[in-house]
Amino acid sequence: MNSAISDVCKQLGKPVPRLVAVSKVQPNDKVTAAYEAGQRHFGENYVQELVGKAPLMPADIKWHFVRALHPHAPVAHPHLICLVL
Repeated sequence: MNSAISDVCKQLGKPVPRLVAVSKVQPNDKVTAAYEAGQRHFGENYVQELVGKAPLMPADIKWHFVRALHPHAPVAHPHLICLVL
């Protein structure tokens, strides 16, 4: 998928967007399959899932939180790189 998007963007002279696969409520084996297919950016919208899933996945995955944080749910996780509010 990433290479198809990249090819079209190059043909159009446009910057290549970052594809973030939203992995919420998906089992680890599906995330692993996407990773093995080349996907490196994944999005979660539940803190508990991110904290539980990230340590079990490859260290080079870039995790994105794709939901507004609840004020009483702080996130301090080494795999989290971006908050999208």
